[in-house]
Amino acid sequence: MTYRIHLNFGRVREVDPSNGMTSHDFEIVAFKHFGVDFWINQNGGHSTPKEHRGFVNYYFNLWHDTLKHCAKVGSEPCFDSFMGAVAQGDC
Repeated sequence: MTYRIHLNFGRVREVDPSNGMTSHDFEIVAFKHFGVDFWINQNGGHSTPKEHRGFVNYYFNLWHDTLKHCAKVGSEPCFDSFMGAVAQGDC
């Protein structure tokens, strides 16, 4: 499944979470499609820029670890399920 990211000047880019998604793309897709706001810290307050970047990188790297594991065991990764778990706070 691909996700659309709206760019400036009416341009749109398709992003495939399993192939070539950047951490910035990950953050945009997480917020726009799943409501995950990495600017909110674990106490419900506003994250510092360092905390924010740490949250994004942690979950982005966790997604890539999931891709590697799925390739290793021969299963299909599901970004929707992964992001559902992130949004619920299950990972």
